[in-house]
Amino acid sequence: MLCAYNRTRTPEEIRRILGVLPVPANEVYLETDPPHAYEVARKTSKTCFLFKILAAGRVSRTPDGVDKAFKEALDSIKPQDCIVVGMFPRFKDEVKENCDRVRKILNANS
Repeated sequence: MLCAYNRTRTPEEIRRILGVLPVPANEVYLETDPPHAYEVARKTSKTCFLFKILAAGRVSRTPDGVDKAFKEALDSIKPQDCIVVGMFPRFKDEVKENCDRVRKILNANS
């Protein structure tokens, strides 16, 4: 399991990076984190399961944001790696939407 975002930064590290400590301090998602995580996944021979590719819903406020996050993840990992995405299909069929999204991205890449 590999988180796309560094969720283990201490308050001191966050303050050093940002210059301030946001409130809440444990909700920091930096756009530079996923490329680093995907590089780590590519470098290991083991199969990786990447999670939090949507930054705990922060990038899912628009369909384009979700598409971009899925595409970046799928384009950046090894063929045997997986992504794990939390869903809340109460108001719409997010399972179907995400399956369709993955199929579209993978078909475009083949």
